[in-house]
Amino acid sequence: MARRDPRIVDRIRAAASLSSRQFVDDYLFVVPPWAFRSVPSEYDEFRGELSSRLEVTSAGIVLVGSGRLGFSLNADHLLRGFGSASDLDVVILSSEKFDQTWAELIETSTDITLAGEEERRRLRKTRENFFHGYLRPDHLPLTTKLAEDWFPKLATRFSSRVASRHEVRAWLFKSEVHARAVYSDHLGRIQGDIRRMISFEEST
Repeated sequence: MARRDPRIVDRIRAAASLSSRQFVDDYLFVVPPWAFRSVPSEYDEFRGELSSRLEVTSAGIVLVGSGRLGFSLNADHLLRGFGSASDLDVVILSSEKFDQTWAELIETSTDITLAGEEERRRLRKTRENFFHGYLRPDHLPLTTKLAEDWFPKLATRFSSRVASRHEVRAWLFKSEVHARAVYSDHLGRIQGDIRRMISFEEST
């Protein structure tokens, strides 16, 4: 832990010791975004640009993940620091777009199931995600408007110097309540691993 920035050490210890919901409420959605620490004003500019591209309000756009915390909560590379290869993971809160996409899926589900195994797999995964109140463009059937619309808009270069150097990924949530619940549940499942990693780092 001594090799890490003290601010990140504090956040890691909080992730290990606080209740998962308290960490989400007090850190994940709140602390100054690590990716934009050198140019804080660019964070709001980035959100404004995303707002225009995705046609959602800036208030409904929240950076999470290592771009927010400075370290990853992804189980595959847990506690890895934010770096040049890291993504910018963004939560989009829009009940309207969520409902529009789900209505489209209901109307087209029969056509999707006839389109092939990959599209059926995507539809099954999307149904699981829907239960938890979110939709992932990379899980949606490829023919849905959200997948067709968001992928090119997220891939286009951003004016923000920070955002232009990283891949931007977005999850669409029904509401902030759903987003906080999903991230709280995830942290609760990996907290034991975080504690073990802290213990290992402190012993070496």
